[in-house]
Amino acid sequence: MVGAYAPELDGLRGDFVVRELGVGVVEASAGAERALAETQPDLVILVGTAGVLPGPPLGPPQVVVARSARLVLREVEYAPGPMALIADADVELAARLAARLGVPLVDAASPLGVTSSDAEAARLAEAGAAIEQLECFALYRAAARRRIPAVAIFAVANRVGSNAAVEWKANRVHAEAAAKDALMRAL
Repeated sequence: MVGAYAPELDGLRGDFVVRELGVGVVEASAGAERALAETQPDLVILVGTAGVLPGPPLGPPQVVVARSARLVLREVEYAPGPMALIADADVELAARLAARLGVPLVDAASPLGVTSSDAEAARLAEAGAAIEQLECFALYRAAARRRIPAVAIFAVANRVGSNAAVEWKANRVHAEAAAKDALMRAL
């Protein structure tokens, strides 16, 4: 089990290894590579919080399973041809987990930082993502490189946009607990 930072993992107990990845796509990428190399797991599950993009009828603390994550490029950026932009969960594992929990299977947008613009949140939603989550892309790519099945369980903590930071601070503890509870029910 992995999470971005300690509060997302506190209290998780079971027959599994728990590792902190780091916050954001850069730290999570390095943390995922390190954790997977050191533990060589049969599968990896990311647990944490996410923000909901405009459109889906989701709100705190709705639990979701991420079937894929797309690296976010802002309008002033382009990706060189060989650069990976989409990372997928293990398809069967994600579907089984979502069905077992009775929660939506969604696509995530993974930007470098939290989106604080309502217009940018709408642009990300138009591209097909339901949630914004900073570490999901990094973990899915690291797991794919090592051929380790990966999946992510998130609880919505905020709406993405101009009030995201305030909402996340108000809801994060409850959302972290909801995500961990869903994880433990699924195991």
